[in-house]
Amino acid sequence: MGILSSIPERCAKYSYEVLVFYLVILIGLLSLPSSKEAPFQLSFDESEFHSLIIVARCLAILHTSYQIKKLRLFHSFWLAAAMSIFAIVVFSSFVLLSSMVSSFFPNSSLTWSTVVPLCVLVTEMDFPHALLLTSSESVANKETIPQIVASSTSRLGLKAASTSLLDIFCLGSVILYNKMEISSSGMNFAVAVSIVCVLVQNLIFFTLMPALTSLILYWFPRGPLKSLTDDAHLSLLTRRALTSLKFGSGFEVSVLVTSTFVLAQSKKVAGLVLRQFCPFYLLDFLRRNVSPFWPSRISFSETGIWTFLSVSIFRYLILDNVRRTRARSLSSSDKSITKTARVRHQSDSHYEFNTAEEIRDLDEMKRLLAEKKCDLMNNSEILFLLKLGLIRPYALEKILQDATRGVVIRRKFLGEDKFKSLPYQNYDFEIAAKACCENIVGYVPIPLGIVGPILVDGIECSPLLATTEGALLASVNRGCKVIKISGGAKTSIFRDEMSRAPCISFPSAAAALECFQWLEDPYNFTIIKDAFQSTTRFGKLLKVTPYPAGRLLFLRFSASTGDAMGMNMVSKGTNKAVDTLLQLFPSARIESISGNACTDKKPSAMNWINGRGKTIIAEVSIPEKVLTANFKCTAKQLADLNVKKNLIGSNIAGSIGGFNAHAANIVAACFIASGQDAAQVVEGSQTMTLFEERVLDSETFLHASVTMPSLEVAAMGGGTNLEPQRSILASMIGQEAGLNPGDKSKRLASVIASTVLAGELSLMSSLVKGTVRKITLTYIEVLDHVTIRELYKRRFSREPYETK
Repeated sequence: MGILSSIPERCAKYSYEVLVFYLVILIGLLSLPSSKEAPFQLSFDESEFHSLIIVARCLAILHTSYQIKKLRLFHSFWLAAAMSIFAIVVFSSFVLLSSMVSSFFPNSSLTWSTVVPLCVLVTEMDFPHALLLTSSESVANKETIPQIVASSTSRLGLKAASTSLLDIFCLGSVILYNKMEISSSGMNFAVAVSIVCVLVQNLIFFTLMPALTSLILYWFPRGPLKSLTDDAHLSLLTRRALTSLKFGSGFEVSVLVTSTFVLAQSKKVAGLVLRQFCPFYLLDFLRRNVSPFWPSRISFSETGIWTFLSVSIFRYLILDNVRRTRARSLSSSDKSITKTARVRHQSDSHYEFNTAEEIRDLDEMKRLLAEKKCDLMNNSEILFLLKLGLIRPYALEKILQDATRGVVIRRKFLGEDKFKSLPYQNYDFEIAAKACCENIVGYVPIPLGIVGPILVDGIECSPLLATTEGALLASVNRGCKVIKISGGAKTSIFRDEMSRAPCISFPSAAAALECFQWLEDPYNFTIIKDAFQSTTRFGKLLKVTPYPAGRLLFLRFSASTGDAMGMNMVSKGTNKAVDTLLQLFPSARIESISGNACTDKKPSAMNWINGRGKTIIAEVSIPEKVLTANFKCTAKQLADLNVKKNLIGSNIAGSIGGFNAHAANIVAACFIASGQDAAQVVEGSQTMTLFEERVLDSETFLHASVTMPSLEVAAMGGGTNLEPQRSILASMIGQEAGLNPGDKSKRLASVIASTVLAGELSLMSSLVKGTVRKITLTYIEVLDHVTIRELYKRRFSREPYETK
């Protein structure tokens, strides 16, 4: 995607240079066959060649008629002028190319006019037309033109590149019919030529078209181009163009004809090209060693040619009918033909309110609302309908098909002054509105810091933490340093399973016992497992554990979920499995798909004992000399304090899984930064920190570990779809993660657990020396008396700071 967006953007930005480049290339090509002498001479069967030209002319007429039919909708002068520029430039290029091809055969009746039909077939104007319309509708100012054109080119290019199955069928049918007449080497050469033809056309569309579009948007009046959005006829034409991109662009006809022609003349054409560019000694080597093996020509039977023509005509008729039908059926609000080609850095003036905007008649606005054409109304009209109660604020994104515009209008409706300090610019609300949040009014920036590097399972990484707690990252960074010096942290994942526990009621405890005993049979488990796994490709049901309570039965489904956190996956599979179970036990009734025995987002002994998500242990052995050099404490001091604070103290408090110093700090910071479910910090922070003094070979070590039975993380889905979080996630996981499902989420869990271990080591060592109290008092003093600049000056220059 990066390549597709960067090339068109550069071509749009430097449009004059691109045009000059193409002009120089064409002049160079025209001078190529100036000499009539070629190292390889080959005669060809003109009757066979003219048969192919007849086919090309027939198809060119069909193709041209299809292009001309669209002109009746070009009642906009500026659109017609723009499309004429596209057509003239592209067609002129192909005419020059035709002249060059014909000059290769000076002794034949072949002229440039006989080759033009071949080039007409690849002069497809749907792509530049769609590119112009989608780009013109999003231009806020001239500075954004290159980015907008690049975004439109990338989006439309991906759609056009997929092409249609009809193209593949047309190519395959001809090859299949003539397979007995084509040698294997000839077939390989034909395929190679076909690929080259496709590449040349895409080169034009991804370089020359963005350059022309950029110039048109820059020099044409903005008003007429901007008004294209509200024109019903042009909206239909846009949908028609985008629909044609879905079903192919028709260049396969030219690929077949020209590949056959070039193959028949390959020896002579290759000789002309080689003579221009190859040194003499290489030319002599090719003449003596390669020339005898070059395929001379290929013969298509007349039956094969007319079969090819029939299939191609059928393809054109079907394609035209599909385009017409689909274009009429699509509405302006169809997601697949959304007219605005947005870019991430687009100017926000596109969404600002214009007090001079005229408001339509109320009946007209109601009609547009009923026809689901709210995207044709301006912001003032949408705001007016909101105040009348005809539109609900929560539905703005859906009816406008533009999440950012919905956010802007909602902020205005609720009172913009309330949110003046809350940003909304330069954010992709499309994904956020679909997967993460509703009724969006902006986003909250949180400070993001980096710690490390830390060595985790032999791989170095630098975790990113989002937090508002001062001194946290500095503390974790100290722990990362000590872990790296000591050889790195090692992690072990004991379990990887997400759970969901529905509550099912029975008429009596005896009926619940019957189901309980039925589930204990391994064969019966396979019935439930098959039902569960029919809903997912990646989820694997591992076990179902029943917990009875009176006449209720809580069934704890546990399943592996790959790289996803898996709550939705397991819930869907559990629902299907329960439906199967209720068919076998008609007297049972499901009370809730979640019966709180899962347990999700609540501290529980269930998760502490049985685990949920990743059950992981991170450990490190630190030589005492490293402890004393960096933490100024001994292994015995840390081990003693850990018992008194994290074990005895937490036990006095009756804690469930709180046998740690501050694991929740690091888990929360990592979760927020990487797009995890922040509420699952509740069970994710259930951690037991253990410090043990050990003596190995007369050297003292501190064996430090954190045991985290319920670390629920994901490498895909939910908040990880947001672009900032996705980039942070990729940074934390790195390129070394495995390719199997679940490898990335396991790597993320290992990094988070190791970072928690670093935070525990640093805080506990500070408590041993009493520095935590001093740091806390320092921060309180800073907040009360000094500025951040003075704090920075004091911490790094060790100069005294002045109080206000």
